[in-house]
Amino acid sequence: MGQRIGRAIRSTGKAGFLIFGPYISLTAGSYRIVLRGAAVADRISKVRVDVSVEGGTRTLGEGALAAPRGDDHLCEMAISLNEPCVDLEFRVWVDEHSELSISSMEIHLLDPSHQGKAEKHAQLEVLEQVLQD
Repeated sequence: MGQRIGRAIRSTGKAGFLIFGPYISLTAGSYRIVLRGAAVADRISKVRVDVSVEGGTRTLGEGALAAPRGDDHLCEMAISLNEPCVDLEFRVWVDEHSELSISSMEIHLLDPSHQGKAEKHAQLEVLEQVLQD
């Protein structure tokens, strides 16, 4: 579904999941997920994003990409975990007309009740994602 171009993954005109993963463990709390890259505004209307756990069976958030803001910000989503997870997955589905590239994903812990713990911040480069051929 995607082609690696440097540190980014670009859509290629095939419908399906452009990225999925990274299947990471997170503690309970509130998080902000930021997707960065580039997109052609009138070619992303059918792009869908979601965040899930439990093997993709429980969706924590979902939506569509908005028109690019002029920087590399493609999408931002807030999620809450009531309990720790072991397989957080972020998926981006594209159709055959989608034109976008994804350069990185960031996960920021927002929950102030975890102030005593080290702040969990993971910047996950797309190269770490598993791509479906």
